[in-house]
Amino acid sequence: MTDLMVQTPVAQAVEAALATGDLGKLTTEARINYYNSVCKSVGVNPLTRPFEYITLNGKLTLYCRRDATDQLRRLNNVSVRITSAEKLDDVYVVTALANMGGREDTSTGVVSIGGLKGEMLANALMKAETKAKRRVTLSIVGLGWLDETEVETVPNAVPFTENGGNGHEPGVNRVAVTVDGEQYQIDRPTLPLGDALTPTEERPKRPPYKDSVEFCELVAKWLPRYRDASDPTKVNTFSMMASLKRIGVETLSDPRAWPHLCMRNDAEGGKSA
Repeated sequence: MTDLMVQTPVAQAVEAALATGDLGKLTTEARINYYNSVCKSVGVNPLTRPFEYITLNGKLTLYCRRDATDQLRRLNNVSVRITSAEKLDDVYVVTALANMGGREDTSTGVVSIGGLKGEMLANALMKAETKAKRRVTLSIVGLGWLDETEVETVPNAVPFTENGGNGHEPGVNRVAVTVDGEQYQIDRPTLPLGDALTPTEERPKRPPYKDSVEFCELVAKWLPRYRDASDPTKVNTFSMMASLKRIGVETLSDPRAWPHLCMRNDAEGGKSA
């Protein structure tokens, strides 16, 4: 009877949150339980951080990271292939076809390429393909959530933080760290400050760069935390910009960008996003 009485408020809170579509109404404990339950229900490993929280239209919800779509594709024996790719005015459209047990589904990935050249254009074309593949994977397995390649284009989407954490990782908080005489707020595991935040000897403290393309090349070279899992020579731009926006940095030309990314990289042991 005691267990039932203790669990009832949590169950009621989860039910209310699901009814309104706003997970922000849950306590941290209830949100962690919900997150783990979702992972268990679809068969993905919660330790790989397959989902992240984000606030959309004032409501806290989950979206899928690459880890989720990759695992879902493997678990459900989903095969995906690109059926078409075309340029329409200033956008590039890729269509992907998924097959799961004889059942088929299609989805498109669309990106803006107006004014892009060289490396930036190449990254945009690859992003359209990635977006199409991930969207069709989520569609065919029946998980109607946003993929991380979609979240970054949604207006007013805000990465969720709770005391600096992401809502489902206990032991994470926000701390102030001083680098080159400037103070920054970062999210990091509650470990003693020290070696974890010390840059490697080879890495420059403030490397010179002429544009955003060169900046991204430097990030890919020195900061494993922000490398694209599918291509280590490229940067996961969503992860990088989401990290920067948490401290109010909107452009890569901001002098706070490089020190902050270095700190986040070191605080998480250089683990790829």
